[in-house]
Amino acid sequence: MLDFLEKGRPGMASTFLVRLLVGSVLVDAKGVNQLYKLRLKPAYLLSLLAAGILPTITVFLTSLRWQQLVWLWTLKLRLLLGW
Repeated sequence: MLDFLEKGRPGMASTFLVRLLVGSVLVDAKGVNQLYKLRLKPAYLLSLLAAGILPTITVFLTSLRWQQLVWLWTLKLRLLLGW
């Protein structure tokens, strides 16, 4: 309360009234970082990786040019290995 009364800026009265009305529900910008901690789980990274790889693989498998290229690579590999 002293923080609001000592600043003497315009608009502080409405801010003070809103804080009285809302109470503890209102969170300052200073307190937001304590609410949301950065938690990076391996499952998040795995799902992000899958979200990028699965569409790419789908495009490669359905594209005729890529199918032909993979077929040529397999033929070349067979020739090199002597199968």
